[in-house]
Parts: sequence; C-alpha cells; structure tokens
Amino acid sequence: MKNKKNIKIVFFTIIFLCLFCEANLIIAQNTGGLEIEYPDTGSGVTPPQSIQTYLPRYIRYIYHFSIIMGGLIAFLAVIYGGFRFLTSAGNPSATKDAREQILAGFLGLIIIFGSFIILNEINPDLTSMKPPLPSYALRKGIIVYRDTSNTLGMCGGLSNQEASYPELVEIDEAVLYKALEASGETILGTDASGNNIMPDSLFPFSDSALLRIEYYANPTCEGTAVGDAIRPFPARQCIQINTIDVQCIKLVWTTPGVWVFNELDGGNPPDPLNLPNGWSEGEDYAVFQTSQNALNNIHFHDEIQAIAMISNPKLEINYGVILHNMPGPLMKNKGWARIYLPGAISFPDGTGCTYDQQGVGPSSIGITRCGPFNQSYNGSIAREMKDVSSITIFAVAKEGMSPSHSIRICREDRCIKKDIGGTLYDASIRLNPSADFDNVTSQFSGPALHMGGNVLFSMNLNEVGSRTEWNTGETIDHDGGSTGISSIEINEGSSYLVLLYSEPRANIVDINARNGYIEAAIINHSVASLKTIDWDDVTAMIVIINTLSGAEN
Repeated sequence: MKNKKNIKIVFFTIIFLCLFCEANLIIAQNTGGLEIEYPDTGSGVTPPQSIQTYLPRYIRYIYHFSIIMGGLIAFLAVIYGGFRFLTSAGNPSATKDAREQILAGFLGLIIIFGSFIILNEINPDLTSMKPPLPSYALRKGIIVYRDTSNTLGMCGGLSNQEASYPELVEIDEAVLYKALEASGETILGTDASGNNIMPDSLFPFSDSALLRIEYYANPTCEGTAVGDAIRPFPARQCIQINTIDVQCIKLVWTTPGVWVFNELDGGNPPDPLNLPNGWSEGEDYAVFQTSQNALNNIHFHDEIQAIAMISNPKLEINYGVILHNMPGPLMKNKGWARIYLPGAISFPDGTGCTYDQQGVGPSSIGITRCGPFNQSYNGSIAREMKDVSSITIFAVAKEGMSPSHSIRICREDRCIKKDIGGTLYDASIRLNPSADFDNVTSQFSGPALHMGGNVLFSMNLNEVGSRTEWNTGETIDHDGGSTGISSIEINEGSSYLVLLYSEPRANIVDINARNGYIEAAIINHSVASLKTIDWDDVTAMIVIINTLSGAEN
C-alpha cells in the first residue's frame, strides 16, 4: 500500500512539472513593478500584455484558455483513471470506479472538442471570440502609433478599421499606441537605452475640415510648431508623421457649434483654437450643436464660465445660443434667458463678446467668445451669471432672410372671442416682426461672418404708440390682471423662437446684463393656453428670433 502511495506522489509530481514548464507560468518582476505573464495557449490568441488590456481581449483569452485547460483536465482524468485501473487489481470496487472515471474523462473530451468543432463549422467567429469593432463615431481625437520593429508599416500595419480600435484586435508586440483626446505628451515608452519612443504615424477620427494637428518639439506643446499633419487629410486613415522631433501633438478643433467652458484661461474666455495643454472635451469644455435640456451635473451644471460660437461658411453653419438658469425643454418658464449672437458686442456690465475670423472666404472660420460669467446678479434674487442649467441652440438666419410670418397674441385662452355686454370682440392682435417689432440684431452682434441682419426683434407692451391695445379698448396688462396675454399663435411654416419676458426693457441688451433678474418663457410653436406653462397674464416684452431652423426640444 505504501509503495502505491509513493508511486502516485511521483506520478503527479512529474505531471505537474511538465504542465508548469509547458505553460511557462512565470511571475516576473521588473522596473515597472510586479506583473503576471499569462501563459501562451498556443491557439494563436495573444495573452494580455499589460494592465491596460481591455475586457473583450481578456474574455477572448479566458475562453481559449478554458477550452485548453478543460481538455487537459479531461485528459488527466483519463490518465488518472487508467493509473487507478492498473493499481486496483484484486479490488472489484476500485476497478469499477476507475473504469467509470476513464469513461467520464473520454466523455468530457468528446463534449469539449465536439462542441468546439460544431461551433467552428457553424461560424468560425463563434470560436474565435473576436468582438465586433464599434462604430468610428464612438471615438474622438487621434491614436498615435510606433512600430519598433520597422517592418509592419504605418499604424503597425493595421487596417483602417483595426487602427481605430487597436485594443480590441490582435497586434504585434512591436506596435505601441496611445489614444489622445486632447493636446499632450506623446511618449509611447522607452527603449533599451532609456531613450523616449516617439510616434511615427497617427490615426485621426476627424478630417482636416474639423481638426488641425500640430507637432511640437517640447512635451508641453509650447512655442512655435515644428510641423503639422499634411492638409487636407481625411478622417479614419493612417497618416505618416514626417517630423522626427515630435514630443507633443496639439489637437486644434474647429468643430462648428456652441462651446461651453467651466473654467477660464488666464481670467479670459478660452479660445477654442488655442486651448490650454491637456484640456479635454467633456471635462473642461463641451461642444453642442443641438439644444440641451439639462447640462451635465458633474462638470457643467451651474458652472459655465464662458461660451464660444464657431461658424463655418463652407458648411453654411452658423449658431446662436440662449442661456437659461432653469433646466427642461422649451414651452416653459426657463428662468432668465440671455441671448448671444455671433459677432463682437459689449453689454452694459462690461461682459461681452469678441469676434475673430480665421482665414478668408469660404474656408474661413468665425469665432465669437463671450464672457466671463464670473459675476453675480444685482437683483433682488441672488443669482450668478455662471448658473446655466440648459441652453437653446438655433441656426442663425442668413443674409436677406427677413421674417415673413406673423404671430397672433390673444387675451383669451385658445383665442376665443370676448363677450362684453352681449357683443363678441376678437380680442387679439396680429403682429409681423419685420413691421411691428424693433430690429435689435445689431445690439447683440457686431459685424460677423456669414450672418444676416434680420435675426432679433423685440417689442415692449404698454409702450406709447405701440400696438398694445385690444380692440375692446383695454390696454394689455402684464401685472397679473385679467387683460394680459393668455394665448399665442405662431403662424405655421415659421421657424421662430419666441421669448416672453416678465418685465419690459427700454434697453434690450439689459436682458444679458447683471443689473436685474428677468424671468422668461420660451416657445417655438403655438400655445393655446399660457396657463399650461404658468405664464398667463405675465408677458411684458416679446422677443422674436428669426432662425434658419427653429430649435427642437
């Protein structure tokens, strides 16, 4: 009996040593700290190479490793069963158990490899576990590459689709890469001599119409660029870096839209084309081309220090924006509503906008920067100018696009007629912005690229000489009485944004200043009853924005 026990110990020791050597399970210590070198499965699947390996590659590796280990365990079960069978002579019970173990081991092998073969015949992708590559649109910025073997080519010899998601595909160990979403150091590692390894190619996710890529000879992207990516360049194609002295790559976005910033650059509104090194979208700034019912609570809610608007004449894109201090969609009270159009203008408190044009003609870019919003309102309600909770974005009307549709304001809900002494009166007024309102576009914008002069129109109610009397002989009241505006009709086919302010202003630009807090509601189509948005009999001033396409929200 003792000899049999010794034989078993020797047998399993030999098996364990063989497996250990074959699997090459090594715990290595290097200058980077402790790392585990995963065993090579021999299936063509590269084991994870670093702690930055993404989950899909781990899953794929674990799947193949499990198949192989399952087969090894079943095979060892057969061997062990055979060993028990040989050493169980004279013991019928042990012989029976050994036979059952051998059979179970064979069945395990058949199930494991049979299922693998069947799945492989149905679809090889079921056994390769290669995850589908996501859409290009899910990423932004660039990925820099360096092939240290100098044999694979640009971007490590990867296809354009593979180069967009290198962490999800099998790549050669000689290929180093790093994803950049903002300007910054582009060192990919160090070589055996301790020298920095710099990229030799890059893969952009935007083309040269929206992105400029500059190279710098210092790790902070300061001073004068030593080169840039050859323009024009297309998106989603590998680009060779011809400059050997690249230590930093600066990404300069020219994305049209409304940029919002939660911090200033040296106390001033940041320049989208010259952002501080390391600033990244989603943390330091955000770019929007559609209205936002609520800003990100973590980085931007009540933290907007400045804004910028970028227009692109070639794409015929030009944006304006309204800032609100209350969240939610249109058709409601939005708190205050500050309007900003492209162009240079100064508001009464000294906070205003500056305008800069990059380039000439159709290829030029217009940049309007507004702020800083780091002051507080002086009104009875304590508010800070940075307390922005939602924004309404609209496409600015082009030159020559005068408002051609009317609106109708009514004393009664649903614009029904008013019965006074048995006589029905149509207590409503039809207004045409171009004839009955003041064109105040120039008060919110100086000369700007690609913008018409018929954008902003305003009217104060109860002003002498204005059309603010119902045909019942009563004057429009906005102090909570019974003769104010209760419904409004916007002519179908128009693309107006209509702002209803609770107080009139002789100087319309005061709505942007910090010398008062004026509540406003914003609508973009007819409202049969202003009671539904808690705005009945409140309107004291109407501002109409003539847009290229009305904001949807």
